[in-house]
Amino acid sequence: MAPAIKTPRSRKPAPSRSVMLLAAMVIVIAVPRYLSLGRYITIDEHTWLTRSANFAAALHRRDFTATFQVEHPGVTTMWLGALAQWLTYPDYVRQHPDPISHTRYEAVLREKLGNPLPMFVMSRALVTGVITLCFLLSFVMLRTLIGTRSAMLGMLFVALDPFAVAHTQLLHVDGLLSSFVLVGLLSLLAYLHNHRPAFLILSGVAGGLAFLTKSTSLLALPGAIMIVFINQLIHREGTIRERLKWAVWQSRILVVCMLIAIITIFAVWPALWTSPSLTLNRVINGAIHYAQTGHEHPVFYRGQIIPTGRIGLSFYPLAYLWRSTPTALIGIVLALSSAILGYPAPMASKRREYLVYFVLMASLFLSALSFGYKKFDRYMLPAWFPLLIASGLGWDCLLY
Repeated sequence: MAPAIKTPRSRKPAPSRSVMLLAAMVIVIAVPRYLSLGRYITIDEHTWLTRSANFAAALHRRDFTATFQVEHPGVTTMWLGALAQWLTYPDYVRQHPDPISHTRYEAVLREKLGNPLPMFVMSRALVTGVITLCFLLSFVMLRTLIGTRSAMLGMLFVALDPFAVAHTQLLHVDGLLSSFVLVGLLSLLAYLHNHRPAFLILSGVAGGLAFLTKSTSLLALPGAIMIVFINQLIHREGTIRERLKWAVWQSRILVVCMLIAIITIFAVWPALWTSPSLTLNRVINGAIHYAQTGHEHPVFYRGQIIPTGRIGLSFYPLAYLWRSTPTALIGIVLALSSAILGYPAPMASKRREYLVYFVLMASLFLSALSFGYKKFDRYMLPAWFPLLIASGLGWDCLLY
C-alpha cells in the first residue's frame, strides 16, 4: 500500500500564537540586517544617495520631470533615500534646492553631519524596514498556501541566506526589486487560492512598485502568465478544449493586476504626471541599451579575462551554484526528489503544485535574464527567493 500523503493542516493557530510567530519572524528577518547597517559602504550606494538628494530637491521645487534620475528607474529607492535625508538633514532641500554632484553632496554631508555615514545608515534602515515588511507579508501568504511549517522553513531560508542578507540591507535596487516581485508572486497565488480581491490588489501594487524599482521586473511577467494559465487549466473540470478556453478567459486576472500596477506606477512617480511618454521611453530605451551593450569593460570569469565583458548563457546557472549554500542546494534536490520520486517522502499534491510554480517562475526569469549581455549575480535575486522557498519545501519533506 502506498504511504499516505499528509497535507497542510487547515486548523488555524490561536491568535496569541500567530502574533508570537509573526514577532519571531520579524526578529529573524530584521536582526541580521540591522546589525551591520554601518559596517561598510558599497560603491553604488554613493550614487543612489546623490540621486535621492536630487530627487528630493526636484520635489521641493516642483520640477516633477526632474524626478527622473536614471533609467533603472530606482524610484522606490530614491523615495526611501529622500525620506532618510528628511529625517537626518531636514533643511537640506531648502538650503540646496538645485541639482548637486556626487562630490559636492558628500562635501555638504561632511560639513553638516561630520561624515556621510549617518545618512547611509538611515537610508539602509528604511530599505531594510520595507523589505522586512515584504518578507512578513510573504510569510503570511505562504502559510495559507503551503502550511505554517513549510512557510516557516521557506522564509527562514530567505531571511538568513547570506547572499540575500547582503543585498537586502543596501540603498540599492535589487533587494527591493526581488522583495516586491516575491510579494507580487505570492499574493497572485493567494488570490488564485481563495479569490480574495485584496490579494489581487496587493499583487498589482507590488508589481507596480517592482517596476518603479527596476525595469527588469517585466521579466517576471512570462512566469506570472504561465502560472495563471496552468492554475486555471488544472483546476477546471471538462474537456481539454473547454479547460483551455476557460484558462484563456481567466487570464483577465492579469489584466486587472496590470491595471492596478499601472495606477500605482503613475501615482508614485511624479515624472509621469508631467512627461509620461518621454519618461517611459527613456526607461524602456535604457533597459534595451543596458541589455545590448553589456559591461563594455573586461571582466574576470571562470579563470580568464573576457575582454568584451560579454559572458555566455552559462553565467547564471554557475552563479547560482557559486552563491548558494549547501543547505539550499540540498533542499532543492530533496524537493525535486520528493515531488518526482516520492523520496524521502511523497510531497502533498498542493505543495507539489506550488513547487512547480516557484521553479517555473525562477527558471523563466533566469532564462530571460541570460540573453542580456550585461550580467551581475545580484540580477538573479528575483529568482533567488522562490528557489529558497522551494528549498524549504524540500527540507520539510524530511519532517514527515
